[in-house]
Amino acid sequence: VAEDGAWTQGAVAQAEEFPNVPVPFGPTHVQSLKSLEPDNANGTSIAVAENGTRHVAFATNDGIWYSSSSDTSTTEEVSELGTTLNVAGALGRPGIAVDGSTPWVACTASVSGSHEVRVATPQGDGWRQEVAAQIECTGCPAPLPTGIGITSSGPLVVYADQAAGAVMAARQEDGGWTSETVAGGVEGLGLSLDAGQDGTARASYYT
Repeated sequence: VAEDGAWTQGAVAQAEEFPNVPVPFGPTHVQSLKSLEPDNANGTSIAVAENGTRHVAFATNDGIWYSSSSDTSTTEEVSELGTTLNVAGALGRPGIAVDGSTPWVACTASVSGSHEVRVATPQGDGWRQEVAAQIECTGCPAPLPTGIGITSSGPLVVYADQAAGAVMAARQEDGGWTSETVAGGVEGLGLSLDAGQDGTARASYYT
């Protein structure tokens, strides 16, 4: 959005290439977006670095993707689902945060009777992925959104534990991840997180 309030609308990734048609943000061509529809899409999130670079995470019907965008965009797959979804559900809406110029992506995935809270960051030519929390959740609804922010002690992830009926927060500790309860007796719908410059983390959700 410009100072006069006008919005520039463009794309970081698109299903079709349009030669000689300029699209703001210089989108990349992602073949799998051709099969993305309202019923099997499950959300996007964005974080803007201090230098103005836009970092975008989005869930398609085949995995979690990441785009980095300034004048042009680059896009890569963070986590491959291994199948193509007809209906959204196995992947929750991802969250993204930027530590300097390093993106961190978090999402919750449904895996064989449990929910896994996954955290990924670039490493070498790919992405290093860790499981920040695992929830035994047979019969639970589809995973809810996951939030992530950067604090003075590193990445902080908030997620909904639907089995316990709680919003939880996970942080790195001694080479692993530990979780604590943010609020009990809640659903954690529409969950999101912001970490301010003063180090204060704020989670929002409805229940």
